[in-house]
Amino acid sequence: STTTTVLGEMLRACGQRTFVGGNLGQPLISAVDADNDWAVVELSSFQLETVVTMRPRYALLLNISLDHLDRYPDMAAYTAAKQAIFSRQTSSDVAVLNGDDAEVLRLAAACKAQQVLFSTSHLLERGMSYHGGMLYWRGYGNDAEFDPCQLRISGIHNIENVMAALIPPLLEGYDSATLWRAACVYRGLPHRMELVRTLNGVRWYNDSKGTNPGSVIKSVASLAAPITLIAGGKDKGGDYRQLRAHLAGKVTCFILLGQAAAAMEQAWADLAPVVRVDNMTQAVAQAARHTSAPGSVLLSPGCSSFDMFAGFEQRGQAFTAAVQALPEAEG
Repeated sequence: STTTTVLGEMLRACGQRTFVGGNLGQPLISAVDADNDWAVVELSSFQLETVVTMRPRYALLLNISLDHLDRYPDMAAYTAAKQAIFSRQTSSDVAVLNGDDAEVLRLAAACKAQQVLFSTSHLLERGMSYHGGMLYWRGYGNDAEFDPCQLRISGIHNIENVMAALIPPLLEGYDSATLWRAACVYRGLPHRMELVRTLNGVRWYNDSKGTNPGSVIKSVASLAAPITLIAGGKDKGGDYRQLRAHLAGKVTCFILLGQAAAAMEQAWADLAPVVRVDNMTQAVAQAARHTSAPGSVLLSPGCSSFDMFAGFEQRGQAFTAAVQALPEAEG
């Protein structure tokens, strides 16, 4: 969602009439008769299941992580749905790919489109690289450098989001300085690593959109220890043991709720203390009790919200309201 919206802002800053929507906000069908230069569309695996004729000029695949096993029989079926984004592309189209994700590269191996990579671990001769604290665009005739310290959105996952978003308009020849200014004024979407409040030296983050284990890994990686993690919700069949290496040494308390709480407790109980709660108000109260400065409280559920809420937005709003209601410490 962040990649989709920041790319839309970049194109608009370059004077392009741009539709932004799909799996977030406005449905794509509403843009069919609109007079737009570009449509920037987020597509879920569910939507890609029914792709027949869609041929994107640019298809972006940022990562693959375990998700939606309550819908798909196994990961192979899930990734096959994702792979459909490339199915109608030709050699005149472009696939923008995470060069650090082996599964992404495997899925795109048979793609007919030109492949353009971004990487946070290697300095690429051609593509977008994060190296030595700077972003480098190389090999396509309009080399550029960008300072990610100027971004308002934080975390390595957001650097990846911006890297991916920059590639299509740079390949189209739009002015790099204009694109970067648009990226730097972008404040991010609600419920995605949103800093709700700093209270008594503790930072409270709303990452309610973190609905799968991969999102939790990215969010935890973007914060320094110690972290109190609020997680749980509707279990989608994930293996929460896969998160252990990413949580160990960083999360010092787990606050768990929802249908997945028992499975999460079984997977993580030996890493840090676990507190089970019945609702979000209790979760925030327990997090406040177990977290002291300079720690952070992170709501990153790793699950969908539909066991307790109408959607991730409502869940994030409940968290934010409970955090805002916490009193300042006396003295």
